[in-house]
Amino acid sequence: MCPARAQGGEGAEAPFLLILAETEDLTALRVCAALRRAVRAEFVTPEELFMAPHWSHDPLGESQVELASGLLLTGATVRGIFNRVRRVAPLQFAGATAADQRYAGEELFALLVSWLTSFGSRCVNRPHPGSIAGFAARSAAEDRLRLGADLHAASRARHLGLGAPPCGFPDPALQVMPGGPGQKLPVATQRRVLIAGETASHELPGPLRQSLLAEMFRRGLTLAEATLEETAEGWQPVLLNPFPEITDAAEVALIAAHLVATSEHERGAA
Repeated sequence: MCPARAQGGEGAEAPFLLILAETEDLTALRVCAALRRAVRAEFVTPEELFMAPHWSHDPLGESQVELASGLLLTGATVRGIFNRVRRVAPLQFAGATAADQRYAGEELFALLVSWLTSFGSRCVNRPHPGSIAGFAARSAAEDRLRLGADLHAASRARHLGLGAPPCGFPDPALQVMPGGPGQKLPVATQRRVLIAGETASHELPGPLRQSLLAEMFRRGLTLAEATLEETAEGWQPVLLNPFPEITDAAEVALIAAHLVATSEHERGAA
C-alpha cells in the first residue's frame, strides 16, 4: 500500500522524505505509513534507483536523479532519507557474465555510497564502505569485541586494530565465563533497545546510555538497535544493529519522529 506516490495536485511538488528500501521490507513500509500521516513520504526501491533513466551526480556539486515514474530526486526535493538498502544487484545486468555483474555491482555500489553521502546527516543511516545501510560489524563476534562484551575483549580488540571498547561498560575480564569440557554455557537474558537520535525506546542507566550513543557516533549511526545481555554487573551491550526489524508501533513512531526531526534540523541549518 505504501509505495503509491503523489500524482500531481496539491502537495505533489512539496519536498519529501525518501524511504529507500525493498518492497518486502516491512519495517520500511511501516515507517512510510507512519510518516505519511504527517508529511509527504515517497517509497523508492533500489531497483527503481538503479534503473532511473537520468542520473547526474557530482560528489562536490549538485546531483539529480529522475526516476522512470517522473519523481525527481535532488538536494532540494529530498528532505531526508531512510536508508534501508540491503544489496546492490542491478537488474539491467542480470543477463551479463558473472564478472561483468560483479564489476557493475561494484561501480553502482560506489555511486550509491557517494550519492547517499552527499545528503549528509539527512541520510539515516549514512552509508559505509562495507555496508550501504550504515556501519555494521562483519559478524556477531566482531561486534562483541568492539563493544567489550567478550572475555579479554579490550586486549583482543586492540590487537585486531578495533580500538578500545567504549568507556563505562563493565570490565569483561572480571567476568567468570564457564563453558569448559562437559559444561554448558548458561543462556543469558537479553533485551533489545531501539535508539533513534538521542532517544531510546526504554530507560537506560546514564553511563550505559552515553556509552551506546558514543559508540553509535563512532560508527556514524543515528539509528540502531542495541542488544543488551544481563550480567552480574548489570546490562551489557553485545550487538549494535543499524538495520533493525521493527514491529512495535511505538518504535515505528520513534523512527518516524527521528526522520522528521533530522530533516527539520537540516532545513533550519540551511
